[in-house]
Amino acid sequence: MAALLLTSANLHDLKCRLRAALPHVKSSHVSEALAAGLGYRTHAALLADMKASPDRYPSLVRTDDMGLADRLRAFGAPDCQPSLAEMARNGLTDPIWRAFARRDRAANDNWFYACQRRDIPFVYLHIGRKYWRLNWDCISTEKNYDAHLHDDIGTALMRRMFARFQERARLDPTKAMFDGSCFVGTVDGLRPQTARDLAEDFFEMLYAPVRAA
Repeated sequence: MAALLLTSANLHDLKCRLRAALPHVKSSHVSEALAAGLGYRTHAALLADMKASPDRYPSLVRTDDMGLADRLRAFGAPDCQPSLAEMARNGLTDPIWRAFARRDRAANDNWFYACQRRDIPFVYLHIGRKYWRLNWDCISTEKNYDAHLHDDIGTALMRRMFARFQERARLDPTKAMFDGSCFVGTVDGLRPQTARDLAEDFFEMLYAPVRAA
């Protein structure tokens, strides 16, 4: 289950990719299946949620490949279905994290300024030959929305982040190391898939309080 922000651009990206993967499925059926794959009963319900959400802080949703497949199957589509999670992690217009080489300063700076402009947590992955490093920094979010990062609330959030790290890393054959706080930190020595999963988990934990402020 990949996480993504429910923006018009991201929704357009996903629908285009689904239509390319399913050229014989009606556009309206693709729209309904996409809504199911994002956790909504209907496409109308998805659009209503988008309309009700602040433009600056859209809803964060998780993909559901089984929901997508079930709805497509109900429309008579073939059993071989695309992975919405894979599509969501492949170059959306409004991503929640990015991955690049540790020495790629241009990519790092460009992503930081994009996060700062969008007032979202600065979450990114350093790509290694075998293992990846997860990084996060809330310096990119507005200072008016950082109460959840300090004092007892911040301590509780850090504990939840560390618990999720332990849960994700339990099945990793590496000795990944968590270092930092809820405001800024790193996790070294992650397999690529675990790094992606944890990047989405941490973004969600850091973004939800900002959106609710």
